[in-house]
Amino acid sequence: MKPHRNNFKELVDLLAYLRSPEGCPWDRKQTHTSIVPNLIEETYEVVEAIQKKDNFKLKEELGDLLLQVLFHAQMEAEWLHHGQLNVDQKEKFDIYDVIQNLILKLKTRHPHVFKKKESLTSKQVLQNWEKIKLSQKKERHSALSGLPQHLPALVKAYRMQEKISRLGFEWSKKEEILSKIEEELKELKKSLKSKNSKKTEEELGDLFLILVTLARKLKKDPELALRRAIDKFVARFSRMEKEVTRRGKKISDLSLAELEKLWQKIKV
Repeated sequence: MKPHRNNFKELVDLLAYLRSPEGCPWDRKQTHTSIVPNLIEETYEVVEAIQKKDNFKLKEELGDLLLQVLFHAQMEAEWLHHGQLNVDQKEKFDIYDVIQNLILKLKTRHPHVFKKKESLTSKQVLQNWEKIKLSQKKERHSALSGLPQHLPALVKAYRMQEKISRLGFEWSKKEEILSKIEEELKELKKSLKSKNSKKTEEELGDLFLILVTLARKLKKDPELALRRAIDKFVARFSRMEKEVTRRGKKISDLSLAELEKLWQKIKV
């Protein structure tokens, strides 16, 4: 058994101390809003560690991400522990309330495990999750209302399509999606000829969206696919720069035709 399995409370108490008058002035100064960039950055660093299959780095980055969760919860807990809560303020909580809420959600959203045992496929589990989620809303909500407003567009498009597919709204064959891509491309070309800037932007967006649909149908993460394409482009461009430098020139010295010829040579 690994040591230090019961040090969660020590971590919570440590963060509370850092936020106290005896602690760190920087930690004490922070607000929910001020550390949002940290939360986003740490999330992407976790993703990067996963993509690189670097377990040592993943352990570190998960800790940094956990710190962000604890930090936000601690800010709310201070109102509770200092007795500053009044009827005019929203409900406050601490990290243990967060955990209890998560436990309840997991049990409620897995009735096939905790209520009546059922053998469901992974797809059926996701479909049930969305249906249960909608039924628990106090007011009438769209299946897409839970999507964060500020998610990166590519991620948001993917998550949106995941959600609606669980409700049965999706193409059954990839050939149908490919046909739709061709249709959207024709619309884009038409808008370019008309020189209607607003329409062109709209059609370009539609094309992006249907490409995300194809990625999901092919069980490919569009974010990962684009990142890899970017990495490949950067590597090739770097090789092209080195070749141009070897010739004693600069990129700006070459014509577009010369650059294209060199690019094709680098690709091989």
